[in-house]
Amino acid sequence: MSHGSTKAVLTAVVANTTVSIAKFIGFSFSGSSALLAEAVHSLADTANQALLYLGLRRSEKVADKQHHFGYGQ
Repeated sequence: MSHGSTKAVLTAVVANTTVSIAKFIGFSFSGSSALLAEAVHSLADTANQALLYLGLRRSEKVADKQHHFGYGQ
């Protein structure tokens, strides 16, 4: 896994988490259903990026009896 890829994914996770929190706070003050929808959407983006990070980490595993060529592509 490229160090740049990991850094980019982790940066995106942190940024989207911050945005999600801000939108949930904004919703709590305004009661806007549109802002709630945006907050949930940002939370889903964060989850997608967390899954991407998990995939990047798992692809680093070395080859074993079940996966003769390793876990990457």
